[in-house]
Amino acid sequence: MKTYQNPILADAADPWIIRDNGRYYFITSRARALWIYCGDTLSGCTKGEPVKILSAKDGDPYSATQWAPELHKIDGKWYVYFSGDDGQGCPTRKVHVLRCLGDDPMADKWEFAGTLATDPVGIDGTVIQNRGQLYFVYAAYLNFPVTTRTDLYIYRMFDPLTVVGDPVCICKSEYDWEINAYRPEWKITEGAAALYRNGKIFLAYSANTVSYDYAIGLLTIDDDADLMNPANWKKSPEPVFKTKAEYHVYGPGHNSFTTSPDGSEDWLVYHCMYAPVPHESRGGRRDACISRITWREDGTPDFGEPTPMYTDLAAPAGE
Repeated sequence: MKTYQNPILADAADPWIIRDNGRYYFITSRARALWIYCGDTLSGCTKGEPVKILSAKDGDPYSATQWAPELHKIDGKWYVYFSGDDGQGCPTRKVHVLRCLGDDPMADKWEFAGTLATDPVGIDGTVIQNRGQLYFVYAAYLNFPVTTRTDLYIYRMFDPLTVVGDPVCICKSEYDWEINAYRPEWKITEGAAALYRNGKIFLAYSANTVSYDYAIGLLTIDDDADLMNPANWKKSPEPVFKTKAEYHVYGPGHNSFTTSPDGSEDWLVYHCMYAPVPHESRGGRRDACISRITWREDGTPDFGEPTPMYTDLAAPAGE
């Protein structure tokens, strides 16, 4: 039996993996740059040398920070959505877009394509592609200048670079697990990612703020429903993926989704803090991990629980 170990990449927060034409692309941020790894297997996609597709410079609207990059293929073209600011505070934290000028995201040139004109401003943008329409979901800042609250808002998109109309709120912190126990003024929902199965869109999100209590929640909507009607989104009252103290795995969150090489399995990609000694998380370092998702008889996903770190685990089917 082929095996792998978590983490698949250390010190890689907000991991995003997309599978395309039999290859896996993993995008991450570090050292004022965005990097893409590529491989033929899910568990091994971070083993090769990455390609730098963006290097931030002084004067860029994202010159100070760059994080939460997502790689999307829309109508055959590659785009990266990422959060960044210019060092002037939360009002300048926005979602920016890169566009690949060719078909190969590893070999072809990337260009800065613009900043999404969202109001309110916000971070952690993702794109939902459903029935020929694009939607943009992001974590909107609600209480300037304190910025201790973000809610998930959704826009329609005219094209991959343009949001249109007015956004609506589809998720905010309501349950105890979504609110930080030590700082209850922090009410954070962020890091959305969509999974499409069984006639539904399952929108995972992370809540509570980055801490040992960070966890993944789930919104569900029928794929033929109006995504712009908040009443159509149903929220699970409990987190679907959370800390596993027995394995010393804390604060799993900010996930993405992909499939096994043979297409038979769905997999969760997430980051977590590994703390062999309780409450010593190595400076808050977040490592990228993968875990298999199974499906219940009613057609809903079972995320299971975080897996042990540095332990042999069954590899994705088809590796």
